[in-house]
Amino acid sequence: WYITVTPKMKSIRLDWEKCNHCKKIVIYRADITKKYKKYGEAFKLSKKKFKKIYTLSGKSTSFLNTTVKKKRCYAYYADFYLKVDGKYVKEFTSYSSFKDWGYVGFEKPVVVESSNDNYATSEKQTFFRADYGKGVKPKKFFIYRKGPNDKKYKKIKLKATSNSDDYDFLYCDTNVEANKYYKYKVRGYLKKGKKKYYTKYSKVVKLQAKSKPYEE
Repeated sequence: WYITVTPKMKSIRLDWEKCNHCKKIVIYRADITKKYKKYGEAFKLSKKKFKKIYTLSGKSTSFLNTTVKKKRCYAYYADFYLKVDGKYVKEFTSYSSFKDWGYVGFEKPVVVESSNDNYATSEKQTFFRADYGKGVKPKKFFIYRKGPNDKKYKKIKLKATSNSDDYDFLYCDTNVEANKYYKYKVRGYLKKGKKKYYTKYSKVVKLQAKSKPYEE
């Protein structure tokens, strides 16, 4: 049994499949902000770190957690109970080594170089991946580039050529000179109603335009 965690700007939503026979669902939460900043996603989390925050009817299929703080990371799990002879008996738990968690609000993107071996179609290209992490998914990324002759960063338009998962997008810049170095940084953008949201700028990644891979 598992739950889906959807981060929002000021809350986190949990969803799960309906449990037809359940009578009670108990939600547990842990603040994992410090561990995430220190270890990224490579850390273990004991059940002892979680605290019970809410009890729901067994018919429930979602929960909106509003008692959270912006720019914090929270992990969750849920216990599902049946009722047998007047007593609650735990039937399922979503707790596992795969943590269900999210970041409240916009997380600063991470930009890293991507090998062009599998994608190159010309001799003048740079490839990089932009990852928006566990926060709210941006509508799009604004991309800024600084070339070898540029004094400052310029905003450029690039279309994501593919994405390996829900958080990771691949970009290819073909407007570059072979063997020259270029610097890139990105920021996420999202508009809700009349309000516009922007992430902080990612750290800068420096890339060299590489030649097309050798083919026999």
